[in-house]
Amino acid sequence: MSLVRLKHKMRRAIRPFMILFAVIFFVSCFTLYGSYTYSRTQQTAPVARVNGVDISDMEFKRAVDRIESMFGRQGGLETQWMAYKYGFDSVVDEYLRQQAAEKMGLAVQRHEAEDARDADIDAQLKQIGEGLTGTQLEEERSRLASMPENSVEARTRQLLSQRLDEKLKANARPVELRLSQIVIKKEKRTPEQAKTKAQEVYEKATVSRADFAALARALSEDTATKNKGGDLDWVKPGSALDPELVASAFQLKKGQVSQPIPVTDGWAILKVTDERPYVSTKKDPKQQKEDVDSYKAQVAQSISTGFYAALKRQAKIEPLSPVVKGIVAEEEVGPGATLPDVSPQGKTKLREAANAFEEARKKESQPPSFVFHLGQIYSRLGEYDKAIAAYRDVLARVSSTEVHMALGKALEKKGDKAGAIGEYQEASKNAYDQPMIHGQLAQTFKSLGRPDLAAQEDAKNQKYLKETREEQSRRQAAQKRMLDAQKQAAGAAKKKSPPTPAGATTGAATSGTTNGAATIPGTGSTKPGITLTPAPAPGGAKQPAPATPGKGSAPVSASPK
Repeated sequence: MSLVRLKHKMRRAIRPFMILFAVIFFVSCFTLYGSYTYSRTQQTAPVARVNGVDISDMEFKRAVDRIESMFGRQGGLETQWMAYKYGFDSVVDEYLRQQAAEKMGLAVQRHEAEDARDADIDAQLKQIGEGLTGTQLEEERSRLASMPENSVEARTRQLLSQRLDEKLKANARPVELRLSQIVIKKEKRTPEQAKTKAQEVYEKATVSRADFAALARALSEDTATKNKGGDLDWVKPGSALDPELVASAFQLKKGQVSQPIPVTDGWAILKVTDERPYVSTKKDPKQQKEDVDSYKAQVAQSISTGFYAALKRQAKIEPLSPVVKGIVAEEEVGPGATLPDVSPQGKTKLREAANAFEEARKKESQPPSFVFHLGQIYSRLGEYDKAIAAYRDVLARVSSTEVHMALGKALEKKGDKAGAIGEYQEASKNAYDQPMIHGQLAQTFKSLGRPDLAAQEDAKNQKYLKETREEQSRRQAAQKRMLDAQKQAAGAAKKKSPPTPAGATTGAATSGTTNGAATIPGTGSTKPGITLTPAPAPGGAKQPAPATPGKGSAPVSASPK
C-alpha cells in the first residue's frame, strides 16, 4: 500500500471522531454561554418595579447583605430573615426618594457624585492606609471605587436623598397647630372611588369662604370628630395621628387646606384652624433657646418621616420575583398591618406568601433563616406538617435552640407529646446562657406533665445565675486588686521622690547642704538633719553673700528640720 493511499485511509477513519469532537466543542461553548447569560440575567433581572422603575436582583441582594452585616448575623434565624424585608424596604426607599427629589426639581451633577465618592474613599484610605505602599494604596482605591455603593448612580441617589431631606426640613417652624379633618373611608368603596370622593370634598373645602366645619359635619366619615366639625384640637410632633397627617399639617399655615392625604383607612383633608408659637417652660434663657431648637428639630423630623410614609403608601410597587412577592404579601398581615392572622383575608395572604417562598426554594437554595421563616408562616397558618418539615430541614444544616423550640411547639400542636419533649430537651442543651429559655422550658415541662424536667430547668437556671454572680464578684475583686496595686505603686514612687522643702536649695556652693546634711563652714564637717541658714542682718540690712568655707564666713544659725 502506497503512503498516499494510507494517508487517505487514515483521514477517512478519523473523520467521524473529528466531527464528533467539533459537535461536542460547539455544544459546550453554547452551554457555557447559556449558563453565563442565565447567570447574568438572574443577577440583573428585576425583582420588583417601583412606579415603573425596575429594581434588579443584584441591587436587592446587595441591600440584604448590607443589612445582614449591620445586625442580621448577630441575632437568631428570625432576626437574620428580617434582613430580606429591611433590604427590600431600603432599596424601595432609595428609589422613591430619588423620584420625589427629581419631581421637586432637585438634581445632582455627575461631577458632584464623583467628588462625594472620591472624598469618602480618601477618608477610608486615610484610616486603613497606614503601612501600605503607593501601589497597594492605588489597588485599594480601585477596589473601593468598584464597590456598588460607590457607583455614580448610587452616589447620585444618596445626594438626592440628602437634598430632599434638607428641603423638607427647611419648612419646619417651632409652632403648635390646631387642626380639623374630613375623612373619607375606603371600606365600602374601591380605592379609586375613595380617592375620587376625597378629591371632590377637597374642591368643596377650597372654595372661597367655604365652611370647613360644616363640611366635616356633613361629609366626614370619622365618627370621633365628625360632630365636632372635624376638630382634632392642638397637635404637636409625635402625636397619635398618622405620620402622613402630621407631616402635611406642619407644612401648612393658618387657614390653609391640605390636598387629600392617603391614610390607613382611606383619605383625609386637613385644615389648620389656628397656630401658636411653641413656648418653652425652661427658666434659663440659654435652655429656652435649646428647647425651642429641639422642638423645631422634632417638627423637621416629623415632616420628613411622614413625607416618606406617604410616598410609600402611594407608590405602585409591583413584585416580580418569588421572594419579593412573598415579602409584599406577608407585609399586609399581622401586628400593625391591615389584616390580622386569624381573618380569612389574612390567611389567604399568608398562604400566598408561603407559596411564593416555596417557589423561590425550588429555583435556588435558600439560607436556613429563609427556610425557618417559611416554617414560621406555616405555623401561623396551622399547617404543622409543613412547618415541621421546614424546621427539620433547617436542623439538618444548623443547630439552633430557636429552631428546636419552634419544632417542639409544632409537634406539641400535632399531639406528639414525646416528640415535643425531645425537641425541648435538645433546645435546653444549647441554652446554657439563656435563662429566659430555661424559664419557658420549666413552664412547658410542667404543662406536659414532666415536673422532673421542669426541676432540671430551674436547677440549670439557678446554676447559671449563681455562676454569673460569682464571675461578677471575681471581676470586681480583680478590679479592686488592680486599683490597690496602682495606689501602692503611686505611693512608693512618691516616697522615692519626696518634694524639696520650701526655702531649701540644692548644691553645696549655694546652700551649704549636701543630701540633707549640713556642712559647717570653715570646718568641712557635716551634721545630719541640720539646715544652715544665714543669720538675719541687724536692722533688716541687706544680707551679705556667704564666704567661701575656710576663709571666714558670715554668722550662721542652725535650725532643726
